Amino acid sequence: YQRRVHGDFHESFAPMEQEGVMYDESEDLFPEEGAPALTAVIQQKAAEARAAGLVPKVGWRSTLSRAFASAGVQSHLIENAVDAAIRLSSATCLVRRKGSSAGRIAFHEKCVDEATNAADKVLHEEMLISAKAGIGGSGTGLLLSPRSARGWFVITNNHVIMNEEEAANATVEFDYDNDGDRAGTRSFTLLSIAASEMRTTSSGDLSTLDFSLLVLDAGGDEVFLRDRAVGFQESAAIQATTAPYLKMVGLNHLPAIMFSHPRGLAKRLGVGEFPQVQELPIRHVDHMLPTLPGSSGGNLLFSPVTDVTFTHWSAAFLHYRGRRAVAWQAIGDSMREQFAAAARAAAPAGGGSKATK
Repeated sequence: YQRRVHGDFHESFAPMEQEGVMYDESEDLFPEEGAPALTAVIQQKAAEARAAGLVPKVGWRSTLSRAFASAGVQSHLIENAVDAAIRLSSATCLVRRKGSSAGRIAFHEKCVDEATNAADKVLHEEMLISAKAGIGGSGTGLLLSPRSARGWFVITNNHVIMNEEEAANATVEFDYDNDGDRAGTRSFTLLSIAASEMRTTSSGDLSTLDFSLLVLDAGGDEVFLRDRAVGFQESAAIQATTAPYLKMVGLNHLPAIMFSHPRGLAKRLGVGEFPQVQELPIRHVDHMLPTLPGSSGGNLLFSPVTDVTFTHWSAAFLHYRGRRAVAWQAIGDSMREQFAAAARAAAPAGGGSKATK
């Protein structure tokens, strides 16, 4: 796990595959506020994203047009499908944290002590050094619709924002679409974490869902957020079993797209095929969309196989590591359980008011 330092700027390089270990995309580090512009570094990271197959805004329309044509979308429907997909991009945001919490340090210390192979141990040792140095990081988030009673939610990975301490020192930035150009972007602070499940400890860990549900401080910008939010689809996992139906409607495969902020860069697009559901616990899936560190928290978006126009897109899977993601079907169940537990804990002693018929 290589690292280099440019003055006060520390960057984690792309995950490497070694001894079968799939590295965690958790520590894409960024310059602290007030640091000098690092044009050369941005250019280098942009070249890395391009080599990985992650497309900047200037190429979204042509990339999506080719992807939909390859999937078998009827030619007269492609332009509207592309427009609908590009509108989704405004829900994706850059999630940035300043510093690392005591909980992050404790997590990496535990992983170092309990590592079962050398590669995992080295990885967590490197991350522990960064955490102890108070270095921050970045990832990707998605603004969710509809608005909840607690406010607007953004979902990201738990390894991006682990706990309330980190949430208190984090920001969420929308409309960062061009590298180095913050004109027209909008940033929000966080009120709290509404629900979460711990990050995975290694590539073989499928015991947890690695998500944090962030509550935005909207600050009166309700319309701005409402116009960007995207819904999620908990039944999306079953779409992967509909290959025979795809042929019936004239499709070669079901396309999937993901917007993310790799390496803390401006928004990039990745395209691929809808993932096949494997026999993994709690609906973890492998996918083939391109990613880099910083893509963590991006959502695989899809339009249901029954929508041959490809204009009704929803979040289906939350990307978290390498080419792995977890289904919203599992995340939704976990969220409801946590909300119910919180409601029970807040209920008055003695069970509250009596139920009525």
